[in-house]
Amino acid sequence: MPELPDTASVADGKTYTILPNPNAAGGYQITCRICHLTSAHPRDVAEKYCGRCQIFHDALTPEQLILKLQDQLDEVRHRNDTQANTITYLAQQARDLHGRISAMQGGIAKEAHDVEQALGQALGYPWYKDDQKNFPGATERDGVCVGAHTPASIAEEAAQMITRLTSERQDLAEENGKLWKSVQGGDVLIVRYRRLLAEARPWVEDYDEWLDPADPVGDDANFWLEEVDRELSIPFTVNDAEATPGS
Repeated sequence: MPELPDTASVADGKTYTILPNPNAAGGYQITCRICHLTSAHPRDVAEKYCGRCQIFHDALTPEQLILKLQDQLDEVRHRNDTQANTITYLAQQARDLHGRISAMQGGIAKEAHDVEQALGQALGYPWYKDDQKNFPGATERDGVCVGAHTPASIAEEAAQMITRLTSERQDLAEENGKLWKSVQGGDVLIVRYRRLLAEARPWVEDYDEWLDPADPVGDDANFWLEEVDRELSIPFTVNDAEATPGS
C-alpha cells in the first residue's frame, strides 16, 4: 500500500485521494478527483483505478487528463443545462398553476357574492342605494349590505325563515279551514233567511188585505214588502250551502 499523500490535486499531478476507511476491506478508499467517484475496493485502491473514468491514475498522461477533464466539464454543463431547463419548466408550471388557482378563487368569490346577494335581497337586507349618506352614488347594482355574513351563514338564516314561514302557512291553512266552515255556516243562514222572506211575502200581503180590505197593502206593509223585494233582488252565490242545511 503506498503512503498516504497529505494533499492531492490536479495541479501537482495527483488526480486522486486515498484516505483511511475502517469499514473498507483494505482499510482505505480512493476518490477520483476528476469525477468524484469513491471506491473502497482494495484493487481500485492498489492500482489507483477509477471505474467511472476507466483510467489508472498513475498511468494517466497530461493529454488524457485534459480530455477527461473536458469530458467532465461537458457533463457538468449538460447537467446544469438540464437542471436549468427543468427549473424553467417547473417555474412555468408553477405560474400556470397559480393562474388557474387565481381564476378559481375569483370564480368562487363571485359565486359566494352572488349567493349572499340573492339570499340577502330575499331576506330583506338594506340596500346600499337607500343609504346615500354613507354610500354616496350607490345604485341597485351595488346590491344589499349583508354585513359579515358568509354564504353558509346567510343560507342558514334563509333556511330558518323558510321553516318558520312553512309553520305559519300550516297554521294559516288550519285557521282558513275553520273560517271557511264559519262562512259556509253563514251562507246556510242567509239561504234560510231569504227563503223565509220569500215565503213570508205573500202571507204579509194576505194579512194586510184581511186587516183593511179597502187598502190591500198599507204603508207599513208596503215598506216591508219593498225591503223584502230589494233583499231578494241582490245576487247571492254560495257553494253547496243549500245542499248542507244542517251545517
